[in-house]
Amino acid sequence: MNFFYANTRSAGSKMPDTWQAWLLRIATFVAITASLWQVLVQDIYNMLYFTEYGTLFSAVGNTQVVVAIVGLIVGAIVYALYTAYCRFAYTALQRQLFFCDKPLTMWQYRRVADVAMIGVCVAKTALSLIWYFEPLYSTLLSSIFDPLVTAAIMGCALLYFIRYAGKGNALFVTTALAVWYCMPALFA
Repeated sequence: MNFFYANTRSAGSKMPDTWQAWLLRIATFVAITASLWQVLVQDIYNMLYFTEYGTLFSAVGNTQVVVAIVGLIVGAIVYALYTAYCRFAYTALQRQLFFCDKPLTMWQYRRVADVAMIGVCVAKTALSLIWYFEPLYSTLLSSIFDPLVTAAIMGCALLYFIRYAGKGNALFVTTALAVWYCMPALFA
């Protein structure tokens, strides 16, 4: 086996080390972590003393700090899973666009995918804040508005990729991004 060819990647298949790329990474991490706030703050804090780790948390003295640290750790884990998931979707899309003679770099893909994910996470955070402070609207927000907003944002990003590839290649792009459609349900 020739290790030289097995371990090399093209320059366009990884994120660049520019300030725009780092800003996009940080914004995506913050958005994903913020969209998890309801689960982390409400559920972890409310169940804190009913678990076996409650004594460990109470030994620290300030449970809000512990919940914040746990939230950052969970946010980092979810963001790492998100970047791996983006890599899978990018590879599938790049393979389809190779046959369409359209080059796609990771930076082009991640700009659209991360902005869409940031939009979904911000919308989910805003809806969960409304849900938290106005529980009367919880059914309306969680069953009607949340899926509609998510579908609209992800649909706009899909339309961008279809326009990039050309309308004749819409089926190829749609099938390549089938994994990508599940991102809001998993990461936001």
